[in-house]
Amino acid sequence: MTRLLGLILIALSLSACSKKEESGPGGGASPAMMAAAPVAAESAKMADRAEQRFLAYEHRVSLEVDAPQLERLYRELQDACVNEATWHCTVMDASIQLERDQRGGTAHLNLRASPEGVRAMRKRLADSGGVVSQGTHVDDLGQPIAEVGKRLEMLKNYRASLLDLQRKATKVEDLILIAEKLAETQSELEAATGQNTHLMDRVNREVLSIDLSTRQTAARSLWAPIGNAFREFLPSLVRASASVIEAVAYLLPWAIVLSIVVALFIKLRRKWRQRKTTP
Repeated sequence: MTRLLGLILIALSLSACSKKEESGPGGGASPAMMAAAPVAAESAKMADRAEQRFLAYEHRVSLEVDAPQLERLYRELQDACVNEATWHCTVMDASIQLERDQRGGTAHLNLRASPEGVRAMRKRLADSGGVVSQGTHVDDLGQPIAEVGKRLEMLKNYRASLLDLQRKATKVEDLILIAEKLAETQSELEAATGQNTHLMDRVNREVLSIDLSTRQTAARSLWAPIGNAFREFLPSLVRASASVIEAVAYLLPWAIVLSIVVALFIKLRRKWRQRKTTP
């Protein structure tokens, strides 16, 4: 542990020395200017980050359309998502359910695409004339992205220091320890890079959730329970009859035993009364 701590301290010191060597040749600047330069650069970087907002948009649209239009619109949106390369579109979820008579049904699409692609698809939905509700939800990912960015910068600097230390190390034990730390750092760096990619994808591409239903389905929803009850009448009658037969099968043996016990009780009671009445 002491050796490993020493290696880390050496790596950090080498990183600091390399930064000093890089800043050394600019000898024309005064010490005050050199001290103020990092502060000014950091302030400018923070100002740029404050001005840039990382917003993730999620849109939802619900439509009621005619029965023939439902499946056609469902297929058109999927095909547009797949075929329009500039939209960078991905179908994350898709489902459709049509009634047997093809007079009604529902469908759902969940897409992720560029803002231009989402705008085009929302315009296509609006042109269909069946939009009944829509909304937008926004998540501000500025803080998570900034935190991941700082972690990436720290891991990259640490990896560079370890690589520099690896080039200068001469002992086998030191090389083994440095290789282990490099592997751990690379793993953490890849995980942080993946997290940053996911967050930036949420910023660069928007989510569009679409729910489609037929007007006939919406109009008949009030009478649906009655229709379902009529359709389930015969199956329910059969199930109820089966339950009664099953109950009789369970109770029949107990009924036989109980009738025998009752008959014996009555017979014994009659004999007892006869003995009591005879002098």
